Amino acid sequence: MKEGKTRLQKAKDKRRDQAWEDALKHPACRTMLLDIIGRCALYRDPFSGDEESTSYLVGKQAIARIILVQLDTIDPQLYPLMLLDQAKEEASVRRGKPAPEQESDDNG
Repeated sequence: MKEGKTRLQKAKDKRRDQAWEDALKHPACRTMLLDIIGRCALYRDPFSGDEESTSYLVGKQAIARIILVQLDTIDPQLYPLMLLDQAKEEASVRRGKPAPEQESDDNG
């Protein structure tokens, strides 16, 4: 019986990993994940002097770490490359050029 659960868990893990890999092929998904990680205050000091606020921030940071572990499992270079792409896009926007996904071939 335990062997069946192991196979089931492996199948679930495989489906989850494949779903992540498929989703990360899309630039919009990578942008969304970077936004979520940013909102999780990953690089912020969580200790505020207030136990409840500290616990809240630590919980948010745990979510970001879960995402980072999954990205690292897929490809250890993926997160740094995502950050680099984001920095390039932001630099392009600062120079007055449209971001790649904002460019359009239509005349409207």
